[in-house]
Amino acid sequence: MEFISCQLEILGIMTIRLLLKRTGLTMRMKGGDYIVSVGDSRYSDYPTYIKTKGKGKKYADERRRLYKIRHEKTRGVVGSASWYADKLLW
Repeated sequence: MEFISCQLEILGIMTIRLLLKRTGLTMRMKGGDYIVSVGDSRYSDYPTYIKTKGKGKKYADERRRLYKIRHEKTRGVVGSASWYADKLLW
């Protein structure tokens, strides 16, 4: 969550609340308005792949590369779930 919080700050998104649920990462405005749900609770962010998956930076870089290839069509659409996942998790 620390990495995700830093990424939110970089994106200039300060007014959201993150909920890590069984279905993944849900972002809401402080007032409660829904923004987007991203991923699944089993998904990991980039630093987690480096630290806890036991395979190091090379493995994490490969996972990142494959994610970006897999979601190339939609990760450039600002505000979409894949855009948030790309910016926050990878």
